Amino acid sequence: IAPVAIRVQDIVLGGLPRRRNRWFERAPDVFLQVVADEMQPILRTEVIPEADINCIQFSSCLTLSIKNNLGEKAVHFSIRETRLVGDTTIADGYVSPVMLISWAKKGEKVRIELESRS
Repeated sequence: IAPVAIRVQDIVLGGLPRRRNRWFERAPDVFLQVVADEMQPILRTEVIPEADINCIQFSSCLTLSIKNNLGEKAVHFSIRETRLVGDTTIADGYVSPVMLISWAKKGEKVRIELESRS
């Protein structure tokens, strides 16, 4: 089965969890990471410095190459916060590639709920 190219754009996030275990309260530096499968490169948006956790808009456009097959692993979307050393997951979720292709063919804008990891 040949992969299908899906473009993810106009990405907006809101309602991110607040970190309570910080010494100093400050807005996080965040980015979206998408993992389609093990054979594809990990895709990332730009880092939004000192993001407003209530509403974050990314200008990046990501192109996923996924297979329209029920047996494929779900695509992993994760919101990550950059740290002094490395990064950590704030929230994440999984979406079936079949659903992503269906939404893309219909041209639908969708809302994906992510689970908090804090």
